Amino acid sequence: MSWGTIITIILIVAFCVTLSIFFSVEHRLDKKSQDEANPELRQAYQDIRRQIDRGHGAAGGFFF
Repeated sequence: MSWGTIITIILIVAFCVTLSIFFSVEHRLDKKSQDEANPELRQAYQDIRRQIDRGHGAAGGFFF
């Protein structure tokens, strides 16, 4: 493999990781909970986010 191929692969992987973080569920929930005007919906988004965090904690850091 040439250096150009290796650098291209690294850039593609970095781009994919960046996109996955940007479009992640947690990111969208956090943004919705901050921008929501309805307090009931805001609380619902925060509860969903809290449940996701509990799920990550229950896995013991295995997946995340």
